[in-house]
Order: sequence, then C-alpha cells, then structure tokens
Amino acid sequence: MSEDYMRELPSHLRDLLNPTPSGTAKLLAAWDGLAMESQMQVLISLDETEHQDYLIKKVLDKALDSPNAYIRYLAATKIPWLMIGDEEEKILKERLKADVDPLVKYCVSESDHIDNPQSFFNLPQEARLAQVRQLGIGNGEKIASLITYAMENLIKHGEVSEIEVEEILTDYLVRPAFKKRYEQDYLQHDGYAAYRAGNEINALWNLVPKVPEKTSYVLLTHLPEQVGLNEGIPQAVLEQLTSNQLFTLLYRPDIELSEFRKQIFNKPAEHSDADEFLIRSGAISCNFSLTYEEFSNILKKPAKDKNTILTELANSAGDLRLVFYQALYDILSEDTEDAENAKITLERKIKRLEEWEKEYQLTELKLYKLAKDAVPWVKDQDGYFPKNQLEFLAPLIVPGDTWQTFMNFSEGWKKCNTEKVHKLLPFIPAIEKK
Repeated sequence: MSEDYMRELPSHLRDLLNPTPSGTAKLLAAWDGLAMESQMQVLISLDETEHQDYLIKKVLDKALDSPNAYIRYLAATKIPWLMIGDEEEKILKERLKADVDPLVKYCVSESDHIDNPQSFFNLPQEARLAQVRQLGIGNGEKIASLITYAMENLIKHGEVSEIEVEEILTDYLVRPAFKKRYEQDYLQHDGYAAYRAGNEINALWNLVPKVPEKTSYVLLTHLPEQVGLNEGIPQAVLEQLTSNQLFTLLYRPDIELSEFRKQIFNKPAEHSDADEFLIRSGAISCNFSLTYEEFSNILKKPAKDKNTILTELANSAGDLRLVFYQALYDILSEDTEDAENAKITLERKIKRLEEWEKEYQLTELKLYKLAKDAVPWVKDQDGYFPKNQLEFLAPLIVPGDTWQTFMNFSEGWKKCNTEKVHKLLPFIPAIEKK
C-alpha cells in the first residue's frame, strides 16, 4: 500500500491493514466491532495492500458472514481475482449461490452468457445486471447486440420489459469505467483501441432509434459524441430523433454538433410550433456561434422575423461572443426582459473566458462601442466620430448602419498598429476594472 494512500486512512485502520499474519489476525479480531463504513473501507483497501491471497481469503470469509448484503457483495467481488486454488474458489462460489440477496448471489456468475443473447435473456434480471457489471471496459458492440436482440425478438412478446432493457443500459453506461474508456488522452496513443472504441460508440448510438423513447434518454444523456475513429453521431440517427430527444441531446454542453445546430437555426422558423421552438432553443443553447455577416443578415430581415430571432438569441443562446450579447441588449432595449437576459448571459460568459480570449473579446466590445457612439441604433440620436489617433476609423462609418460600421471598424483595426492605439479604445466600466 502506498504511503500516500495509507496516510488517507483513519489511524485505527492502518495497523489492521498491515499485510502480515499478525495484522490480519488483529483485523479479524476487530471486525465485528468495526462500523459498516470501516468494513467497507477495509474491503476496498485490500486492492491496495500487499496481502497474500490466503490472508485476503480469511478476511473475505469473515465478511461473507456479515448480515449486511452490501458488505457481502464487496467481499464477493474480490473472489475472482484470488489465487487460492480451484477447490477453494469453488467452495466460495457455492456459498455465494446460496446467498438470499440477488446482489450477492449473482455477482460472480459466469459471464459467457454475454456472447449469447438468448442465453443472457434466459437469466433472471438480477443475474443479467450482474453480468453487465462484470464487463470490463469496452464491449459496447456486445451490449448493442444484446439490446437489439431484445427489441427484435423479446419485447413484442412480453418476454422482456422495457424497464429491464433500460436497467441493462443504465448499469452499463452510468458508471465511471464507461466514461474513462472513451477519454481521448487514452485513445490517441493506441490506433487499434481508437478503432474499436469508435465502433463501440457507433453501435450504441444506433440503438437510439431502436429502443422505446423513454429508454433512449439514458443513451442520449451519457453517450459521448465522437470517440476514437468514429465520425460522431450518425446522421441517420439524428434524422430519426423526436423533438424531445433532440432537445435533450442539443442541451448537452459536451455535444458539439456545430454544423447541425447551425442548420436548425437557419431553417425558416414556424414559431407557433412549440416543438420547433424547443429544438431551436436547444440548438443555440451551447456550442453555437455567429459570424459578423450572419448577424448582419439577421438584422436585414423583415422586422417581425428579425425581432423574433433576436429575442431567441437573447433568451437561449449561451455561447455567443460578448459583442453579440451587447448588441442584442442595445437593439432589444425597448423589451426590458429580453434585453436583460442578454446582459445576464454576457456577464455570465465573461466569467468563463480564458484571459487571452477575454482580451480579444473586450477589444471587439470596444470597437463596437466606438461604432455605436458614431452611429447610434436609435436613428434620431446624434453620433460622434472617433478622434485623434482613432480618426483613421472615421472614413469607415456607414451612416444609419451601426453593425456595418462595427464590421468596418473591425477590418480597419486589423490593418493598423494596434499596440500604439489600443490604450485609446474606450473603457468598458461594467466589465473592466481601473
């Protein structure tokens, strides 16, 4: 056991976990008086100790007498890894089979049923779940094969229920080992592992249209978008999603789907349709951005369409650059609630920006302020032009068009020696500190 791990243990457990015969004797003598939490910690810590297997078996024998099913379960999970001889292991497994609690009874059952869907689904549900829990990392294609078999052959005859299918998927997907399996840092150093992981995730995504919608949400909530060598969520799957499924998927901040989100946003909107409203809101909620030109095109739309889209952005878009939120606030100033939502999101976004990113976006904001000062959004207000060393921007002003003026200022800014004049840009009191 490492010194760091030992230091984290309560002092009363350190001596009991000494990997010697006398240490084990002390542990067994103290066992019945230990709190359940301490017994759990001892059993978990056995993986970190240097106990010989015959000593571990003595501890497991004691733990398997516990009246608490979870203590017996923790002990049972250690049995397959012990090198204690076939006969002793057989005796322990027979002891587990006689346990009254299904969690213990099936936790070390043979796992070859996973490769045979018919055999797997002939087991009691508790045994199926135990088989799934025993699976190591990977095996996504096997799980997909099991669920496909159930949907095609068993559900319709009532031999397996929808909740049983959902439980199998939940036990497989909602565990730390599943997430760790698909971390890119691990996969990028192993081409074959990246290939296998990509196939596994594709197989699991392709389950979404096959399972009942209620069951699909465990997949939509926990599957990673792009892993290994796969190309992301299959287009055929996206095309079959219902409004609520799309909404669930698109609201996940870890799901990029940038082009797909933009496609949804760019479709002509039927804003009276509640489902479409949900989908559009989800599409722009995260991982959605706009270019200057795209925002300019929105401003050129008929007033009704323009105001509806700007209101959507103010209320639902979570990842725009700061300058867009400020423009939304200014344009929607007559509608206090929508404008205020844009302001709140701007303030929230500032706190999430990295320092380099914040500096760039602040420069955008300052150029926008110059443009708004020169060409106010309110048509009858007088503007004033940039002065002194910022006068080079004045010829770029477009009368009556605040946003085009800002775009021109941005282009002009790229061509000047920004280091000399950057300090002359206006101060943003709501954001910057003197």
